[in-house]
Amino acid sequence: MRMTVSGYTGQRRNVLVVEDDEDVRTLVEMILAKAGYEVESAANGVEALQLVRVQRYSLIVLDLAMPEMDGFTFLAQGRGVLQNTPVVVLSARNQSQDVKRAIELGAAGYVTKPFAAQLLLKRVAQLLGINATAPTATNVSW
Repeated sequence: MRMTVSGYTGQRRNVLVVEDDEDVRTLVEMILAKAGYEVESAANGVEALQLVRVQRYSLIVLDLAMPEMDGFTFLAQGRGVLQNTPVVVLSARNQSQDVKRAIELGAAGYVTKPFAAQLLLKRVAQLLGINATAPTATNVSW
């Protein structure tokens, strides 16, 4: 799925959201699209790996616990194609060993669920090297 917001005049950044929970995926897509990002999504690591092999993304938001291929496996198998693509893990898994493993596999950031929209947007902006105060989204949280 691809979402964009019309009328946004900033530099377009494309973000891939990899999340198996449809409600969470839709929420993250809406938050990012409202902030001016072009958003695509995948329901699991298998779909995401297929997408990153043919499309470059500015950033990936990645869940860890997914069917078919989890986020850890996606990071491990995608190392070659993800070299210059920052990955933000968005997961309910908040144990230190999970965070450490994700970072060791190449994740550049980690946000735990439930999350505040502003925190996710701030992390995304930081990793993309853009002003974290603009654009902003509503105070939606999950």
